[in-house]
This record gives sequence, structure tokens and C-alpha cells, in this order.
Amino acid sequence: METRQQVDSQELARLTHVTPANIRHHLRQLVAEGLIRKTGDKLIDGRGRPAPLYTLEHPRSNVAGLVTHLLNLVRDQPGQLQELAAGFTPKDADVSRHITVRLVNAMQQLEQLNYQPRWEALPNGPEVILGHCPFSEIIAAHPELCRMDGHMLKRLLGEPVEQIEKLERNEEGMVTCRFRFKGVT
Repeated sequence: METRQQVDSQELARLTHVTPANIRHHLRQLVAEGLIRKTGDKLIDGRGRPAPLYTLEHPRSNVAGLVTHLLNLVRDQPGQLQELAAGFTPKDADVSRHITVRLVNAMQQLEQLNYQPRWEALPNGPEVILGHCPFSEIIAAHPELCRMDGHMLKRLLGEPVEQIEKLERNEEGMVTCRFRFKGVT
């Protein structure tokens, strides 16, 4: 689970060569001890009950509180979200290259920031999908961080983007955010 963010009992059973019933028993114990938590459900071939998804529970710290207070200080100051985005992106992003090259480079940068990004080529233009929100602990209180993500993508891609999905659950039960180039319909 360290590299995958979320996993279900069937996958754990397959990986560990332990029966699914035994895995479910241990998962219940780990949830009760606060070491993991249920994050959602994964649909399985459109039949039967969805399989619960689990993730590691990280120890609590005051980092989220500190970030919340700092974001409250800069929330309404013009240009501050762009400045935050600039701090997360390289100064040497080459936006003169072909869009495919820019997308690949952007995905590499976002992967280093734990976004689990990917992009899809669609008839109306490419879309960027973020498979993990590294700010999930505080995003409800600070939706402006989604705008910061848009500013980061603009810096990395050289094109303005708009968010078209925010923390939406997909067919596999994973929560994602989706951006597309502005002006593309």
C-alpha cells in the first residue's frame, strides 16, 4: 500500500497469497487499531457488492494546521497562488516544445509532487488527470489549492487550464481531479 495509495482485499490476497477472508479479518483489525482506513469502494465488473478500498493512516501532525493558518494569510492577496505554484514548479519549464513533450515533462514533475498524474488525448484536446490530491487533508477548507494546481499546470504546459472535475470518483472507485485546456470544448 505504500506505493499504491489505495488497495482492496482481493488485491492484497493475490499479492500475499492469503485467503480473501483472512485478509478481510486482518483489515478489520488494522482499521480498529487506526493503522489503516477505508477510503471508498471499488466497483467489480458491475456486479455484486463493491469492494472496500483501504489506505494507510498516517500519524497526525500539526502540519495541516500550520498550512491552514498560512493559507489564510495569503488567501485573498492577488498573485499569491501563482507564487505558491511557482514554488512547486521548475524555473526552466520549456513551453516552446510540442504539447506532447510538455505533457510528458509535466507528468514527471507532478509525479515527484505525489499527484499520481496522467493525461489523455481526447478529440477536443488533451486532459490532465490528477489521481491523488497531496492536500486532501485540508482541501475542503482550502479549495484555492485547486486554483494553485491550475497555475502549476499553466506554468508546466504554457497554456491556461480549467478544472472540469474536482475530487470525482471514477469507475474504479478512485477519486480524481481533471483539467483541460481553456477554450477547448
